[in-house]
Amino acid sequence: MTLLQASSITKSYKVGRGELHVLKGLDFELQQAEVCAIMGSSGSGKSTLLQILGLMDNCDSGSIKFNGQEVSQLSAKKSAMMRAEKLGFVFQQFHLIHELTALENVLLPRRVACGMSWFSQRQSEYHAARQLLEEVGLSERIGHRPNQLSGGEQQRVAIARALISSPPLILADEPTGNLDSAAGERILNLLLEMARKRNTSVLLATHDSAVAAKCDRTIHVSDGIITD
Repeated sequence: MTLLQASSITKSYKVGRGELHVLKGLDFELQQAEVCAIMGSSGSGKSTLLQILGLMDNCDSGSIKFNGQEVSQLSAKKSAMMRAEKLGFVFQQFHLIHELTALENVLLPRRVACGMSWFSQRQSEYHAARQLLEEVGLSERIGHRPNQLSGGEQQRVAIARALISSPPLILADEPTGNLDSAAGERILNLLLEMARKRNTSVLLATHDSAVAAKCDRTIHVSDGIITD
């Protein structure tokens, strides 16, 4: 069953007096519970595509449907709510809030979705966040802040954060790119294992063929179009 469908997606940026055409009428589908890699070199358009599909940026033209619902024209508020409730994100740079503990970072999407303060957050959500941190091997680090964690541990927190709302889809942009090869392989295996256990779809941008080989399917993006 199709979870995500993008049709004729275009995106350009102004560069000086001209325009840089990054995506050129791109079409893409992702099935429920599918793990798909987007491969391409730097500047190929894969990260831009991921940002648009994750409603972090707008396309110039085209259609994006999530579970059959058109989402490309949502308001900023509705886009933020959808990101918090339906999508999980794992980035190369981790993007943790340095003033917050590991537990608080994991809980952030739920705060956004529900408009809660720390004091009004439900105990069931604290319990779910603790369970996720235990599942990623950080049960002893829930009170630590990002600067007290290694890169691999920070990415484990990010994986737990991506899963806290039980989203149907996780978008991962070079999730192992900031880690050494051994730590990167452990993180990738953990992300895919946890997603597959939950029947969560994953769309993963990478330039690494070894990373793509662990996915169910790989599409290649070059010069703003899908080449296979």
